[in-house]
This record gives sequence, C-alpha cells and structure tokens, in this order.
Amino acid sequence: MNNVIKLQVIAGITAVIALPLMYLGLHNGSTTMPWLGITLFLLAMLVTPALRVLPAHLIAGKKPAHV
Repeated sequence: MNNVIKLQVIAGITAVIALPLMYLGLHNGSTTMPWLGITLFLLAMLVTPALRVLPAHLIAGKKPAHV
C-alpha cells in the first residue's frame, strides 16, 4: 500500500470522526466541538487535492531524481 492510499485512508477516518463531533457539539450547545469537527472535516477533505498538487517525491519521502 503506497503513501497516497495511506494518507487518504487516514483522511477518511478523520472525516468520519469529525462528523459526530459537529453533530454532538451543535446539539449539546457546545462552542468548541462543532468548530473542531468542522476544522477536522475540512482538513481531511483537503488531503486529496493537496496530494494531487504535491510532487510525487515529497509524498514518497525520496529525493528528486535530479539531485
């Protein structure tokens, strides 16, 4: 399993954790939990576009070929 798939799986799990935080925070009158859930969810959703923009050698943890 390569690093891109691992990062997307972690992002998906984070998004699944963030949704109950938003729901419970909004229904319990909390101010911190919904914002934490929204932040986690948005960061998780930004992982895939970021992976498409980043050069492959940064994701793989290797040095570029021309160095």
